[in-house]
Amino acid sequence: MNNGKEQILSAQLMFSVGCFIQSSTLLTSFIADVAGNEAWIAVIASYGLSMLLVRMYVKLAKLYPGKSIVQISEAVFGPVLGKILSCFYIWFFFSLAILNTSDVGFFVNNFIMPETPKMAILLMFIFVCAWAVRRGVETIMRYGQLFLIMGFSVVGLFCILLFKDMSFDNLMPVFAMPVMKYVQSIHIVTIIPFCEILAFTMVFPYVKDQEKIGRSLYIGMTLGAIHLLVVVLRDISVLGPVYTHVTAPSFQVTRLINIGNVITRMEFFYEVAVNILIFFKVSVLLFAAVLAVAQTFHIKSYRSLVIPIAVLVICISMAPFISAAESGFWGSNIAPFYSAFFEIILPFFTLIAALIRSMIPEEGEAGLK
Repeated sequence: MNNGKEQILSAQLMFSVGCFIQSSTLLTSFIADVAGNEAWIAVIASYGLSMLLVRMYVKLAKLYPGKSIVQISEAVFGPVLGKILSCFYIWFFFSLAILNTSDVGFFVNNFIMPETPKMAILLMFIFVCAWAVRRGVETIMRYGQLFLIMGFSVVGLFCILLFKDMSFDNLMPVFAMPVMKYVQSIHIVTIIPFCEILAFTMVFPYVKDQEKIGRSLYIGMTLGAIHLLVVVLRDISVLGPVYTHVTAPSFQVTRLINIGNVITRMEFFYEVAVNILIFFKVSVLLFAAVLAVAQTFHIKSYRSLVIPIAVLVICISMAPFISAAESGFWGSNIAPFYSAFFEIILPFFTLIAALIRSMIPEEGEAGLK
């Protein structure tokens, strides 16, 4: 249970989940090479599949109200095996924080400030994330609604400004790829970003109304999916065949905005919005990693761990990939399998074990019968 004073509303959880998924618009290039102009189909199918998979998280929250995934693992499997599984979750949240921080460094260093050392960029970025985490989960979640509205506003504005450049013929033909291409692209989007909301299982103990956790996750995922779908449809309809050949499709699209040679250089607003959204995502992941460590090893306050873990994130995120091509290969071919172990397989077996335990009467109850 959350024994502290921090609490968040179910509405804040909902907006935060939507914002968390929004932040992955920078990673749409992962499915561009695989699905091409049919990437939007992968987004829709992945959303439906993810809604089913996330039911595992909701069911675990109902079986063990007020507990995080780390606490649930220990309650289900005992102190030894439970701690081993908790270490897996610690590593997963930590690795996601590293990868997303690295994405920020790559994006800013290559598209915005190429002359600035990557270390300086990452230091400034992770400092703000660490500050937010030290302020507490209430502070992080409070910004979710604001950032979600900002994300939709920026995307809506860009869609209006780019409408004259859109050709919906670029979305055709449909269902023209081999079946395995659909399977691969749906797998990618399901795991990245939808099921990454596993990180919010570390926030569950702080939700004031535990009964509304499922509703908050489902609505938040829907908001994030709508945003992601609009972005992918816009990028494909504007870029056409070029969509599969650019590193950051959404960034390249915003560079094309030109209304009478007056409204131009709108990519600045995209850069600001993306960095704010990824700041939110990394803050959630850093909080999940720090709290998971504290709960696993029974450390009274997670705040003392924020700076050491943030420093590790900076050091490792300096060079996880040599190039954009290597990062793209990871995202398209390796990450979906790597993350599926933590997002699907571990929670699935935890849920099965929890259901079995719930059917076995407690020792006290058995003695009364």
